[in-house]
Amino acid sequence: MSRARDFADLAGSADAGGLTGRNLIINGAMTVAQRGTSGTMTADQQYLSLDRWGARTYNGTGRFSVAQDTTVPTGQTFTNSLKATVTTTDTSGTYGYAIKQDLEGYTVNPLRTGTSDALKSTLSFWARSSVAGTYCCSVRGTAGAASYVFEYTLAADTWTKIEHTIAEPTTTTPSWGRTNGADYLLEWSLGGQTSKQTATTESWQDGNYNSTSNQTDWISNSGATFYLTGVQLEVGETATPFEHEGYGTTLGKCQRYLKLGGAGVYGIYNSATNIEISIPFSPDMRATPTLSMAKTTVTISNKTNSNTADATSVSATNISASPSGAFFAQIGNCNVTSASSGHIAQFRTDEFLQLDAEL
Repeated sequence: MSRARDFADLAGSADAGGLTGRNLIINGAMTVAQRGTSGTMTADQQYLSLDRWGARTYNGTGRFSVAQDTTVPTGQTFTNSLKATVTTTDTSGTYGYAIKQDLEGYTVNPLRTGTSDALKSTLSFWARSSVAGTYCCSVRGTAGAASYVFEYTLAADTWTKIEHTIAEPTTTTPSWGRTNGADYLLEWSLGGQTSKQTATTESWQDGNYNSTSNQTDWISNSGATFYLTGVQLEVGETATPFEHEGYGTTLGKCQRYLKLGGAGVYGIYNSATNIEISIPFSPDMRATPTLSMAKTTVTISNKTNSNTADATSVSATNISASPSGAFFAQIGNCNVTSASSGHIAQFRTDEFLQLDAEL
């Protein structure tokens, strides 16, 4: 087979959605939601539902929920979308609101951002809103003040595919990270903060901007909805078909940043109420995680005398961890009849620990 035909076959595979590893976005098809299928904002920046997708306000009092939804564009092979819904309006027109994804430096290395041979990238996604108008999407260097903003238009309650090519910056200011830290921030604006609006679009500029004055004030509409799916960021000047991947592959990528654990774990009572356990990570996490309880009621079996009990108000009281494993996570309020120091116990529920290494 000739070399020319080999390349043609590869191009055809890309058109069909093959050639894995093109998409730098994680969970762009909105299939993984380890935290649960919905959540409502209570603070400025939060991960509420779908893995790797955050909700953000810029000091505003408005609030919206984020949920995993099954509303998708017809005939595009997607099964899930991100759905944002206004729960508390902000009619001031002063503060910013957005859906975001932070990418770590290692992830965006293929773009060569901040080097003399920086490449072009293409961002594509499907969006839908109950509020028609002009919306903004921004890319920012999270290590410093550099911004790229572009506008797109949505008709009410109509799915629209957006494709936009970005010439990655060649300047080294800010210092673009090449580490496991946050380096590249994408935001879909849902209300523009006055101080972060710019008149310059479709080119990199100094400053921390995420929208223009044309941004639709979605957050001012009670019950307004915004949907997002099929998000893909790839090297090159052309959007290729969305790279669908297996659920397990996406889950593995997400678990670098968030992992649930505890089900079936054995531990040793170090007192009548506290158990020390060890949880290996697979894959390794991005950084040393913080530990919290995803559930506060668990079933524990005392393997010394076969007693079982539902322990309520369990709490994570201590952790010694590394990115490759959490050791001696101490779980309190785990009393089971006749438990004492040295007895072995097993947690017999679904995952109850949350280990967080998010950006």
